Amino acid sequence: MEEGGLGIRRIEDWNKAATGVHFWDIAIKKDSLWVKWIHGRFIKSKTIWEIAPRALSTVIWKRIIASREWIKTKVKYIIYKGTEVNICSDPWLEGECLNYHFGGRLALLFSLPKDTKLNWLNTNGVWVKPRRWLNELDDLWETINQIEIGGHQPDELVWGPSKFGILSLSETWKEVHCRTIKKSWTNWVWQHPQIPKHLFTLWLACLNKLSSLARLFQKNLVAPPTSVLCAAYPESNHHLFFQCSFSTQVWGSVLSKVGIQRPQISSVTSEIDWLELTFKVEVLKTIFHVLIATSRWHIWLECNRKIFKRKTTLKDAFVSLILRDSRIKINQCALKAVISSELDRMRRGLDIQLLELSLQSQEVRWETPQRDWTKANTDGYLSDDRAGYGLLLRDHLGNLIMAEAAHTRRNSINFLELLAIEQSMKLATYLGTQNLWVENDSKVAIHWLTQ
Repeated sequence: MEEGGLGIRRIEDWNKAATGVHFWDIAIKKDSLWVKWIHGRFIKSKTIWEIAPRALSTVIWKRIIASREWIKTKVKYIIYKGTEVNICSDPWLEGECLNYHFGGRLALLFSLPKDTKLNWLNTNGVWVKPRRWLNELDDLWETINQIEIGGHQPDELVWGPSKFGILSLSETWKEVHCRTIKKSWTNWVWQHPQIPKHLFTLWLACLNKLSSLARLFQKNLVAPPTSVLCAAYPESNHHLFFQCSFSTQVWGSVLSKVGIQRPQISSVTSEIDWLELTFKVEVLKTIFHVLIATSRWHIWLECNRKIFKRKTTLKDAFVSLILRDSRIKINQCALKAVISSELDRMRRGLDIQLLELSLQSQEVRWETPQRDWTKANTDGYLSDDRAGYGLLLRDHLGNLIMAEAAHTRRNSINFLELLAIEQSMKLATYLGTQNLWVENDSKVAIHWLTQ
């Protein structure tokens, strides 16, 4: 999603990453029944680096073997004694086996068995050049001499790109996935609660993928594009939301209704920069984000209504529609009020309802439950980049029975409070608790449960 997408991964890349993990498990001889069966059934006395699939082999086995070509360029052998590395077939030399540099004649030239280990080339931690070494491969021998050896540990196969040398599905995904430039607006678009169709339209607008007349004209589907809203300039995504006189007047009226005055913005990036510099409170950012997404949606809807239905909405009625939809969504979010003059102006302009917080401090004591009762204290949390919940289960003496804290997907704070309560009830049921007392600091969550 940080690259501007929806977080949907290409199935081809995902399958390639997954088969790469299977290959790695076989190469390092992971202690699992499946790996042992593969070695006993298919590999036998050979290595995974040299075996070739048969014509009648399964598709998945052929794909696992095919992943060898790109995996061997990423792996690295840490050689200690050389007793675990096959000198002929394992890619211990810059991603290739030694037999590759000898044109497949290494075993024949030196009369070596195919299972000869790398310790044949070193003695007591020192590389020993064979007598029949080819003169044209002296540069290769210099490369071998630079490889550090020695020690009493078994040889290791490590994943080069990883910090810890361990291959995982996320590591292989990083290698097979063709990354694009990160978009600066992704967090801004997705981190706030929003009406789905408004959010989707805002996402397409940020990607410049809305089917505007200018975009359709590039595909030779329409005549030269003139904006249907202002009838003055070609209708592109940028013009529609930032330069069109109709859109500018509507957005200016929306901002004046909520008491915001600012210079005209010319791009999505400038919009984000202005928002981050102006509003430091999360509630204000959420309200402004709802206003932006709702305005973009209605402007796009008005454009299509004028093309396909030949209908036009008056500007005042159009602004009222934007404010109405924004008010409905903001009230659904159950945002908490804070002390802010900007928030007071927004509340008056939108007529929204926020949860009032008591600013007076008061002492709160944990009240013990009755005998044979279990008490659950739950809480949800929501920040700019994280969301989750936590809970504690205690008996009537205050002794801790169980505790849990977990991250989860971003949602409204009330959803997270309810999720914590639900999880506490599930754990209590699992523990066989007959009487449960749930305590939570969210009045909205308690109201929803009791009503």
